[in-house]
Amino acid sequence: SDLECFYIEDEILYIPSLFVAKIPLSDIRNIEFETFRSRGSYSGIIRVHQKNAKVIKRYFQTSKIAFFVSEQMVLAEIEKITPILKKYYIPYTIR
Repeated sequence: SDLECFYIEDEILYIPSLFVAKIPLSDIRNIEFETFRSRGSYSGIIRVHQKNAKVIKRYFQTSKIAFFVSEQMVLAEIEKITPILKKYYIPYTIR
C-alpha cells in the first residue's frame, strides 16, 4: 500500500504524503476530487471534508511509475476507492 495515492483499510482512509493522514470514514462528511493539468501532466487533488469542519487537502498523481501522467491515470486512482465510498454512503464529487 506504500505506493498508493490513498487507500481504505479497517474503515480508515489513509492519504500517504509527508505525513500520513488517517481519517476514520465515520468522520467524513464528503470528499471532493479534482483533476488539473500542470506542465503537460495531470494531477489530482483530494479534499476530505470532515464532520468537525476540518478539510484535509492533498495533491496526488498516480501509483504507477510513469514519465507522463494522463487524466485517465489520475481518474483510475479515484476509481479505486469510489466503490468503498459508495458502500459507506460517503458523498463524493469528481471535477
